Amino acid sequence: MPEISPDDTWRTFETVMETALDRHTRLLSVADRGRIRALLAEPPPARRLFVRLLDRQGPLFRVSRIRYVEIGDPVPVLERLAASGFVRIDPPDAFADGSALALLTVPELRALAKDLGLPAPSLKPDCLALLATLPPEVRISRLRAIDRFVALTDTQAFSLAEVAFFGDRHRDRKAFVLAALGRASWMTVPLTDADPLFPTRADLVAYLASAARADAAWMASGTEAVLGPLAEAAKVDLACRPALPPHRRRVDPARYDERVCLLAGRARERAGDAKKASEWYRVVLEHGRTADGAAQAGDRLGLCLARTGGPVSDLRPLLDPWLASPRLHDPARFRLALRLHRLGLGPDPRADLRAPPLFDLTLEPMGHAATKALWRVGSKAVPVELAVLEALGGDGVWGENRIWSTLFGLLYWEVVFAPLPGAFQHPFQEGPLDFDTEDFAVLRADLLAARNQALRAADLDAEVRSCWARRHGTRCRGVTWDLVPLDRLARAAADMGPALLALLGRIARHPGRHVQGLPDLLVWSEGRPVLVEVKGPGDAPSVEQALWHDALLRAGVSVRIVRVRPRASPEAG
Repeated sequence: MPEISPDDTWRTFETVMETALDRHTRLLSVADRGRIRALLAEPPPARRLFVRLLDRQGPLFRVSRIRYVEIGDPVPVLERLAASGFVRIDPPDAFADGSALALLTVPELRALAKDLGLPAPSLKPDCLALLATLPPEVRISRLRAIDRFVALTDTQAFSLAEVAFFGDRHRDRKAFVLAALGRASWMTVPLTDADPLFPTRADLVAYLASAARADAAWMASGTEAVLGPLAEAAKVDLACRPALPPHRRRVDPARYDERVCLLAGRARERAGDAKKASEWYRVVLEHGRTADGAAQAGDRLGLCLARTGGPVSDLRPLLDPWLASPRLHDPARFRLALRLHRLGLGPDPRADLRAPPLFDLTLEPMGHAATKALWRVGSKAVPVELAVLEALGGDGVWGENRIWSTLFGLLYWEVVFAPLPGAFQHPFQEGPLDFDTEDFAVLRADLLAARNQALRAADLDAEVRSCWARRHGTRCRGVTWDLVPLDRLARAAADMGPALLALLGRIARHPGRHVQGLPDLLVWSEGRPVLVEVKGPGDAPSVEQALWHDALLRAGVSVRIVRVRPRASPEAG
């Protein structure tokens, strides 16, 4: 397979920047556009190195740690970037605030302490605290003798351009590299600016600012002096942010505000202040935007009320709107119902769950590979799933969630790639931006209903083979082309029939969560498909698995739990 070269990496970055300049001009200021064009005009070594540093955890780096074959000696290139204003070499503030000191290793810190006649603690935080007490001029001279340091300067223009292009903060320029090298193909989905994710620059800046605050809160979750002010600011913003249209909910700054408030609640819980934690969770339930955040807040609030003896009757009105929402995934709904039951506010959701029959199977253990236990099959040591499959006759597939996510992608391909407003921001997406969110099914309710009706009247074997023939090799979220042979996929679809549509329909309601927890094996027993959950010694079904078992049994699918028991090897006797 071809290697990814530095030139390929640069070309993908260049594509993102030029596309942002062309399609998202309204989101970039004159200064932003000038800075991007200035970088594009730099000599190849300078722009390559800048992108390398931009992709690393920064913004401060040790020069001795900058080693790239295509760059060679980084110092002249860094000096070029410094002259153009893209980096600063040996920035004084990095020496003053201790960030340069934090880049040293523990042995280097201890050696520095000893050289200064100070004790040398064994832990890095202790070393940093000790050396931070030195006069600034001493620290600066010593650090410069150890290494040089370089900091990226004002990368906002590039961050804005990338978020505008990708539609989120989690950029994946590797997709462009693979496309350029002919190693992958993507669906062609029309891109328009009719319903932008970020109508104005202010919307984009607000999104990034709230995300940065959430990042800072996560880093400071154990430091009340830092987390407290961040959370208070997030609470104020969360209460007054306007509701966004459905296609923009994924980039709603309130989602990050909600996370900060949840972090504040958990921090107060850890500090033993359940009453204050309850206040934070109420903020999320009253003003939060995501069903998942509400589920977390509701569960924690119920626990806090139980600990403090607070008025549990207040919880039900806060949770009922979320429990009735189609945006709430099943595991969250179950956990909230269970919390209400434990507070005496509702029935036990476990009472109605159907459980599969349980069978014991004795196998011989053969050690471990990393953390995975291995079991004997003949003379081989294999994972427990393969050992159980062999013991059950070998006619089946160890697919876990992936076989079903693959069938979902194949049979619902047009639904996944429907060009809904804001769902596709660039030509190299494996699926819509809201694929993993609570809005996927809500926004596609009519499309899903029409597709379900068509599939009920279709030959599922033929449908799987048809999509495979038309789309094979095209990237799609959840589809693993080489996991299961086509004949096995088509056979599974045909033999499961209407029950398969019930299974895939549940995935469709929240692909990001409902695809988790499906049984490990698909086995054919006497010509009929059976789903088998494999449990090793001491293991038990998770909430996700128990909910899937119940849903499958209600749909008429045969489900079994095989509990593996170890037996002594012949040598042990």
